[in-house]
Amino acid sequence: MACTVCRLFNHIFTVIVMEVFINGQSHTTTSTTLGALLDERQLPPTGIAVGLNGRMVPRTQWAASPLSEGDKVVIIKAACGG
Repeated sequence: MACTVCRLFNHIFTVIVMEVFINGQSHTTTSTTLGALLDERQLPPTGIAVGLNGRMVPRTQWAASPLSEGDKVVIIKAACGG
């Protein structure tokens, strides 16, 4: 019985660690979605544009956009000035 419980516990709480590239730099993350990655990086929800593997991702789709090992994320921050 204990072994079954341990296997179930380990299955439920397995943490996925993967490498993604943010603006060309390697980063290790446990985030499984683009939205979670942005939260992990403590980025504001406004004033940024985000691309995933060469495609811009609308803010409304960040939480539903899955991440995979080796994904390339581009984060562009808005800047004032001229």
